[in-house]
Amino acid sequence: HDVPRDDDDGGAAMRAPGAISEARRRLPPPRDAPTRPTGSVPRLDPTAPVVTSAYAPPRPRVPSAPKPPSVKGYRWDWMTLATWAFDVFTAVLSVVDVLSDVLVAIHFYQEGFLAWFWMVVGSMFISNVAYCLFGARMLVRDKWHIRQHKHGLKDQAVVFGIGFAVGQAFPLLVWYYELKDEHFRSGWRRGFRDVWATIRVPVDEKGRDLRRVETPRQALRRSLADTSSSEDDGGDFFMTREDSWSAVDRGANVAATRETLEEGAEARAFVRRMTRSLDKHMKANVGFYVETVAEAVPQALIQLLAMSATGSATPLQLFSMSLSLVSIVSKAYVVSVSFDVRAVAFKAALVVADVASLFYVFSTLVAHNAVPDTTVEVLLPSFLGVEGSAGAAGTELAVQPAFIPLLVWVPL
Repeated sequence: HDVPRDDDDGGAAMRAPGAISEARRRLPPPRDAPTRPTGSVPRLDPTAPVVTSAYAPPRPRVPSAPKPPSVKGYRWDWMTLATWAFDVFTAVLSVVDVLSDVLVAIHFYQEGFLAWFWMVVGSMFISNVAYCLFGARMLVRDKWHIRQHKHGLKDQAVVFGIGFAVGQAFPLLVWYYELKDEHFRSGWRRGFRDVWATIRVPVDEKGRDLRRVETPRQALRRSLADTSSSEDDGGDFFMTREDSWSAVDRGANVAATRETLEEGAEARAFVRRMTRSLDKHMKANVGFYVETVAEAVPQALIQLLAMSATGSATPLQLFSMSLSLVSIVSKAYVVSVSFDVRAVAFKAALVVADVASLFYVFSTLVAHNAVPDTTVEVLLPSFLGVEGSAGAAGTELAVQPAFIPLLVWVPL
């Protein structure tokens, strides 16, 4: 457009203050520039080209973010359901196993087998000490946020003394507090709804998990990758952070991005899910693993030795020993973790076979028929009153003094 020069008739007016701005205002708009009526409010379109000046090229158009998918149905999360079933089974097994050990100890006392009675009680005492030490360590480190200041030896001793009376309930307490901290912080009703939501999950028309609420920009990232972390319980997307944001900013090729990200996506999802599942499982079930080492294994050996020495086996003893073996075998999950379900089943079967074989070999070695000249002796305090109690085949135990005062050798 022609602008009046200074030598024109209007030159003097153009040199006046504000004359140049007034002249520019009266200029017609550039060609192909958007126009609007005077006094109207401009309406911004995020998909329209942005014009910074009359001669600047427009910015590249970025695709708009799609709406998050709607719920099209529900499906069962079988892995989460199996995890909950295993945790409940482990908790019930722990309670029944402890009760059976107490009943066996009462049976030994009523039948006059004081040596075996004190061995069962001693095993439970040692497990109580282990539980209290572990529980005091967790409380001192504010694991359960009971007190918010530093703990000294006095606090640890108080926790140990209080916890010793209920030490056998330590695995259940650990499981309860971990469960409450993860799912039931906002109340039991809401917690049960959250637990049910982890088992019965909403999906879209493609079968993808919709438990994660997406922002428009995250939905755009999902549309570019055409994959979500449905197998990872709402984790991060499989595309890297740098690649994802740069793809959104420059409108990258959707097909190429999709082809790159689909490679190995399922394997990465399974690895991350297994890692998180194992971490949560160990935190919640650490008390049950302590119980297996400190109580289930010793109790199984005591029951086996008692049946071999006395020559009789009651249904209660067989039931208690079987529960101890099941408790040991059920912890094979830790050493059976693998990225292939078939490998997990095979490793678990190997652990079960090894435990059963070792138990069979040990029971054969300690049996009187197989080793008739072998006598097993244990060292017990003399003030327990074991001397004169019932032994093998209804005979009285012939104890012998040990080289340590107040201790005697008791033949089994």
